[in-house]
Amino acid sequence: MVEKLEVRYQTAYEICASVGPIVIRICDGVRTEVADLVRQELLFDKLLVTHANIAMLVVFTHGTPPPDGAAQRHAKQFMRRYRDRVVVSVALLGLGFWASAVRTALSAIVRVVGHGSISIEGTVEHAISRVTMELVGIDASEVLRDYELLWAKLKEPPAQPRSAATG
Repeated sequence: MVEKLEVRYQTAYEICASVGPIVIRICDGVRTEVADLVRQELLFDKLLVTHANIAMLVVFTHGTPPPDGAAQRHAKQFMRRYRDRVVVSVALLGLGFWASAVRTALSAIVRVVGHGSISIEGTVEHAISRVTMELVGIDASEVLRDYELLWAKLKEPPAQPRSAATG
């Protein structure tokens, strides 16, 4: 059975979807807030009803602000609850000071939660590899294809409303 990619949330700067036991979230310039994490918790709970373990691929593009202190504290608390059932792999698509600042913020969460459940990678491919090593039977090429579909959907120009003249 081929599982369908389901978009769970989308704005102009963020998209989150799931396919089977995998959650894919792309942030393109938008800071992760507590409300985003609460939305993730609800999705995790829903997926864990039907899957013993799940994984999340998170992609932050260059310039995306690191989570603020409140979001970091919330992430530490909620990820502790899931550490035995959820693997998170973060891809930081950028270099220099930006990558260092985001890596530092995320590393604080990793230290509290434990190294086994969260990894920070420099490419989407490495992050996907980490996810697929943890969840047996998941094809890395399919996850990459789903990521690319979501990236293209995030970058689509907004639909133009139809005017009375164009009918």
